[in-house]
Parts: sequence; C-alpha cells; structure tokens
Amino acid sequence: MAGLPERPVSVPDWADWLLSELDAFARIGESGKGGVCRLAGDEADGKARDHLRQLFEEAGAEVLVDAVGNMFGVFRLSETGKTAVLAGSHLDSQPTGGRFDGTYGVLAALTAARRLKESGETFRHDLVVCNWTNEEGARFTPSLTGSSVFAGALTSDAALNLADASGMTLGEALLAIGYAGTDRLPYEPVHAVEIHIEQGPRLEAADVQIGIVESAWAARKLCLAFDGAPAHTGPTPMEERRDALLAASRAICLLHDWGRIFGQGVHTSCARLENDPNSANVVSQTCTVWMEIRHPSADICRVFADVFLLRLEELLLPDRTGYRVLSDAIRVSPSLSSEGRDLAEDVCAQAGIAALRLDTVAGHDALALAAAMPSSLFFVPSRDGISHSPREFTAEADLIAGAEFLTSFIRKKLQPA
Repeated sequence: MAGLPERPVSVPDWADWLLSELDAFARIGESGKGGVCRLAGDEADGKARDHLRQLFEEAGAEVLVDAVGNMFGVFRLSETGKTAVLAGSHLDSQPTGGRFDGTYGVLAALTAARRLKESGETFRHDLVVCNWTNEEGARFTPSLTGSSVFAGALTSDAALNLADASGMTLGEALLAIGYAGTDRLPYEPVHAVEIHIEQGPRLEAADVQIGIVESAWAARKLCLAFDGAPAHTGPTPMEERRDALLAASRAICLLHDWGRIFGQGVHTSCARLENDPNSANVVSQTCTVWMEIRHPSADICRVFADVFLLRLEELLLPDRTGYRVLSDAIRVSPSLSSEGRDLAEDVCAQAGIAALRLDTVAGHDALALAAAMPSSLFFVPSRDGISHSPREFTAEADLIAGAEFLTSFIRKKLQPA
C-alpha cells in the first residue's frame, strides 16, 4: 500500500496474519493513497463480507447473518454453548475512509478468536466475532444501525427501510450483495468488546498504546429542509426570489457562529447538503442540511440546538423562506462497563503496556450495545489524530500491541474453565 513502511522482519505468526489481512481488506474498495470506500451494502462491502466469511470458515467458526446483515463468526469454546462474549467492529467505511477504521477491530477480534481456539482451552462462554452493519451511516442514516437493532433500540423493519440518496433501501442493498440473512444468534451475551483506532491525538501525545474508554460525548443530530421557490436565475428580480440554498447557507453560518459565541467546547458540523433542483440556472427550491452538535453534556446539546432553532426562525424572516425539521434526535450513550475498565487496566499492567483512561467524541458500536449488555471500548493510537481520510495511520507496533491486549482481555472475560 502506498505510503506505508516496510513490515518488520520479526513478528509472531499471528501478528503477521493480522497485518497481512489488513492489507488484503485495504485492497477491497481501494480508493487510492491507502484509503478505502466501502459504503454499507455496496459491491465493495459485499466483497469484504465475502472475504470475512472465508476467514471465519477457515478458522473453524460457524457463520451466521441476521435480518439486518450483521455477521457473526461463532467460536464454540465452552461446554454449555448458552452464553457468549461478543467482539468486533465494522467493515463499512466513509467515502474518504482509511484502512484501519472498523476493519482493525474486526480483525483484532478474529485474531484473538483464532489464538484462543488454537490454545485448546475450554471456557465458560463461547466467543462471537462480529461485523456490525452500517456503523458509519455514510449511505444509510442513522449510523450504528446493525448494533442498534441488536441492542433493541431500532427495529429491524425500520433499519431495512432506511433509504439512500437514490431511494434504494438497506434491505434491497443487502439482498443485492447476498447478506439479507434470517439467522438469530443463539446466545445470552455476557459482554461486548470493541477495539478501534482512536481517531484523535491523545494517545499519541501521551505516548501510550491502549486507550480505555470511560464515557462518550452526547450528540444532537438535526436534519433541516429549507423551502424556497424555483425561478430563473437570470431575469427574476432579486427581491422576488425565495432561495432555499441561500437560507441553508445562512443557517450553516449561524450554527458555527453560535458555536463560537456559546463556547464550552461545543463541536458543530454541517457536512452533508442536498440541493434541488441543483441546476445552475434555477433558484433553489429545496435544500436539505444535516447538522450535528456534540458535547459531553446532553443538556448542553439540547439547549444549544433549541436556541439555534429560535434564532434561525428570526434570521430567515426577511428572505421569505422557511424550514422544516425532518429529524431531530439526541444520542446519549449508556455507561460502559466499570468492571471492564478495571480489568483492562489489570491486563495492561500485567503485560507492561501503557494505558490511558479517556472519553470518546465519536460514536461506536460498543456504545450502542452498552444499552443492552455490559460493554467495553478500547483505542489504539492514531497518528496526528486523523481518520475518515486516506491519511489515517496506526503504527504496526500499536496494532500488534492492541491485538495482544485484546486477546488477553477476551480470555479473561471468557473465564477459563
């Protein structure tokens, strides 16, 4: 892959397998310069799923696919077969995705499963390696779709009826790539665990290899449609125009300006916009904008957005344009497992791996699963904190240390018999 250092000469066989498979997945949906584009349910996502299925089967796992396309590699390591530890992440990416986001978490979990199965040990619980559907939400909104369905926060029907910009539903997309499943996971989950690249600079700055996530930021997500009227961009007098795109642009500036005035570390974004009819010679009729407000406090997110919407109404009056709220959701993550955090610190101390407790600004499947079961989330460093970019990078030594840590953590959660 372009821009990557040569592989160290001496690494354990299991680590060489992990690094080689990261290379293999990076070639599926490769976008150039080390990046990948695998949107949920597209052709590249299907090929990545096919390769993961092959790896599951080669490792001796039973492969299950549920109604929303979540993939499970079941490793029967117990005598009872009634309870299981879930471990994994996602294979879908952003359009400008990197090679590690999500994929590393799936492969690190599979690496752990392979090693624990090969050890011949018997445990109290089985192990299930997971690939959760549409974590990114790049093609179908909302994100964290598959894990939210599994946790009971979203119905499978609602998930399957999510539509992309072309009108294709998630259900239709999964059917097209052969991953519209009917299986149910026959276990009571006792713990869910995910390891992920940090997507931030704190671990690198602190020179530690493992981040132990304690909490997650809240997010308020708005989708607003601005209504104008189509007209010719040439002869129509300026004072008679009702320009939806202009209204949307005023709203975007207002959101960011209000963020600077409000302060308190609020993160604001407007990263997606759809304009209709999107013609250079027609005044915009409708413009839809997706907005996010993030902060550790859900109350701050609520107050910030409430005031923003009030100010927006006043701002748009002179332009004779209005707006509609298509969706307005607050995402507050349940608490992650305190027992899991303590265990992670013990594992790191025993292995001589430096660790740091921290929060996460980004959403992850482990956070959705925490609503239904004890859940743990861990990070490995990201160079310069960059992600959702082909420049996303994590050093191989950190990838290996993370997989070594995860294997030890999962082993203790499986409880040797």
